[in-house]
Amino acid sequence: MKRPMSVLGITAFVICVAFSLCGIKILTLAFILGALVLLLYSIKPLKLRSKIIIPTICVGLIISSLLCFGFYKNKLEPCLKYDGTVTDIQGKVISEPIRRDGYVGFTLETEYVNNREFNTKIAVRVAEGEAEIQLYDVLSLYDSDISVTKNEKNRYDVTSFSDGVFLFASSNDYSVLGKCLKTPYYYCIKLKSFVTERVSEYLKPDEAGFLNGMLFGDKSQIDSSIMADFRYSGVAHLLAVSGLHTTLWCGLIGNILGIFIKDKRKIGILCILFLCAFCVISAFTPSVLRASLMMGVVFVAPFFNKEQDSLNSLGFAVLIISLINPYVVISPSFLLSVSATVGILFLNSKAEVITNLTKKIKNIHIMKAVNYITLSVAVSGVAGVFTLPVAVWFFGSFSLLSPITNILCMNTAFYGMTAGVVSVLLSLIPSTVANTVTIIAFKCTEFLLDIVINIISKIADIRFCSIHIFKENLIVAIVLCLVVAGIGFLIMKIRYRRVISIICGALCVCITVVSFALPMTEKFGTEVTVHNSGNGMLVTVKSGLEYIHFIFSTQVENFDYDRMPVSTSEESKLLYIGCTDRETDYLSEVFISQFNPETTVATKYVKKMWDSDGKAFPENTIISDEHKFKMNDKIEVTTVDTYILSCAIMDLCGKKVALLYRGDIDTVIDRYGEPDMLVTTKAEYSGYDNISTVVISSDSDIIFNRQLLEMKSKNENVYVTAERGTLTINLREI
Repeated sequence: MKRPMSVLGITAFVICVAFSLCGIKILTLAFILGALVLLLYSIKPLKLRSKIIIPTICVGLIISSLLCFGFYKNKLEPCLKYDGTVTDIQGKVISEPIRRDGYVGFTLETEYVNNREFNTKIAVRVAEGEAEIQLYDVLSLYDSDISVTKNEKNRYDVTSFSDGVFLFASSNDYSVLGKCLKTPYYYCIKLKSFVTERVSEYLKPDEAGFLNGMLFGDKSQIDSSIMADFRYSGVAHLLAVSGLHTTLWCGLIGNILGIFIKDKRKIGILCILFLCAFCVISAFTPSVLRASLMMGVVFVAPFFNKEQDSLNSLGFAVLIISLINPYVVISPSFLLSVSATVGILFLNSKAEVITNLTKKIKNIHIMKAVNYITLSVAVSGVAGVFTLPVAVWFFGSFSLLSPITNILCMNTAFYGMTAGVVSVLLSLIPSTVANTVTIIAFKCTEFLLDIVINIISKIADIRFCSIHIFKENLIVAIVLCLVVAGIGFLIMKIRYRRVISIICGALCVCITVVSFALPMTEKFGTEVTVHNSGNGMLVTVKSGLEYIHFIFSTQVENFDYDRMPVSTSEESKLLYIGCTDRETDYLSEVFISQFNPETTVATKYVKKMWDSDGKAFPENTIISDEHKFKMNDKIEVTTVDTYILSCAIMDLCGKKVALLYRGDIDTVIDRYGEPDMLVTTKAEYSGYDNISTVVISSDSDIIFNRQLLEMKSKNENVYVTAERGTLTINLREI
């Protein structure tokens, strides 16, 4: 068989995906199936034994299922026993602590849990105390609430699992016991921190976050609006350190070394050394390790085979990575890395077709330049196409302009990343001349990255740039395509059946996308934004290009004016002002004057307060304690403001959203039914159990409220504005 490693890699990938999604029971089935087929195959006639692919798949099934079972028993199952417990923890800090809004977050490598030896990684959040927590500190956490890490949909957090972090702990009481022995890994983390600090020192926040994202896969410094633009325009893979990054790096280094070194094996060794250095600088970030291993295998292959097979090498890398940690295979960064690498390998196999087009150019220098530009554009386009299914699955959107965005941004982003690395290296030289050169280099870096961000932002603002696809509909589309293509393949003549099958499949995709996705877009769909406005509530609902705003006793000092929700091209449909007073009502007048809403609804008390202050509402203001209206065909709103209850209930595209400022949730449920999403100021546990998403608008005093911690332990889809800042939630994601 030509590519045994690719077959084993695909088999291991499938088993790991099945294990990650379906649990341990699927492994028994895979093992029995593999053993049974292998047994039956062994007793078949000898003439069939030449088809080595069947026993290869069976061996892959057996080995993969055994290793996944071992991973579950040794790594995951011991952690599951601590889910929902309150206990003491002792261990060392193995990540740089992140301080935000009164708490500290970090990763802890445990030594003891409940006074028993237990080694694992735990994501920890503690209230910031007098003792400053630093890297490689030995900590003791008391009365820690431990839970298995879960995502916003109350399922296992695959991203954390893929990094080897299976538990989350929160505590208000801890002590620093001292420092542990510093290992080489400590200095790797410090080196990464040094690079990120240098980048943040010389670049503007947006550009610095973008560069750190490309270098290390760290998205924590990237503004949420920029992240959304990357998803909408189909270039989210730029922020996942992938095979694409390492391929471009190694390609650049290989071309430079090729001028001086003719032996490809020596170039391969130097590229491997570079990949090792890249891993060290990134502090062995999992995504960097995965990408470097994939590319490293490609360079190692020629030392063992006469002819290099990149696809076989990639399969081997996937096999090794997936069996080390099965949950890696369904992480977005891994899939983006693999899909981008497969796209590049596919392009390499067709590179001769591209180069043949330029053979007529007589000037050799012009021909090389044209080839380089053509191949660069092709790489960008292919990367966008091959990563498209992953983006659809994880981000729920399909960017119609993804290939164009990749062509426009890919190379510029790569050159910006290269310039950033060079700038950091120059900053290490202690001289006046070097300092001047460093500043110039960082300015060039900033210029290139700013171009990319602006292009992505402009493309993301194009109407229907990105369309939303329901996963259920996506599955229907895939199944329908396969059925139609299969029927076409069977019924048509041999000469034309493949062409007809492809056409049928393509038409099926187009019909499905238009039928399910086009009516509502991700960029211009229905979103609920809860602003960080203290103990009050300021909520903006966006549907298409229309906005409605709800104000309940908001505090202006906490409002982020940089995130004003309406642009000049968009329309503020309605402003509701309820349950507010002189001490906290600052933003009502701001919204009325700046956004000029089509309709303003205010309570009688607010009207009386404005009248006493000599201020006047617009003429179209509705004064009512209870009001019901429709914003458009998709949104129905009911507002209530009485002594007992102050709330707004909305039906948004089939989802019920409740804004509760005064009163209890049981009253809301009795009157209007159970909501899918609740926005409130109260950190109470009762009645919140079955609500899909809960957002608490409050100040920092509430973050470590006991009731809130209890609620989070039962419902992971609980967010606090003081902790997370302004939140924007797409209703299709709840």
